[in-house]
Amino acid sequence: MQIKSNSEEEPDHSNEDDNYDFELELINHYNRRVLVSAEFFNPDEEEEDTEQKIVHPKTGKQRCRLLEACKDILLFKNLDQEQLSQVLDTMFERKVTPQEHVIDQGDDGDNFYVIERGSHDIVVAKDDQSRCAVCCDNHGSFGELALMYNTPRAATIIATTDGALWGLDRVTFRRIILKNMQREEDL
Repeated sequence: MQIKSNSEEEPDHSNEDDNYDFELELINHYNRRVLVSAEFFNPDEEEEDTEQKIVHPKTGKQRCRLLEACKDILLFKNLDQEQLSQVLDTMFERKVTPQEHVIDQGDDGDNFYVIERGSHDIVVAKDDQSRCAVCCDNHGSFGELALMYNTPRAATIIATTDGALWGLDRVTFRRIILKNMQREEDL
């Protein structure tokens, strides 16, 4: 299989191995970009006081564990101390068991999750085939894309061991994280 450009003539590659063409075809098939559309979000038009702020009480020990789990989360890096404190106050603990689906591909986004401990597989189904895209062990986060872009979940997250997650609801995520990201962009 040879592809010819309309603008210039391709050199003759008839002596090249046909497997090379097949590999290129496979690579291009799996690397296609997917269109992402997003809900318009203007942080200046959002009213901070209209939404009731949720607080999930935590013990000192839980707060320390939560801080440790969140220390390397990129979305939290640019938050000031007050914003981070609000986010931590709002987060809730969720225990998971092996084979539990934390998120199912195609569902609406409701929470952003930070992994405190445990292993999780991120499984993507496409064209009636599922494949494990990533394995997360005892650190990381997931679920932000559906909240940021108001789109269905792009993958299924399955716990492979007992573990603990910290969840952040959609309203708080948008009120604090997205507003902060938009302000950083505007600077």
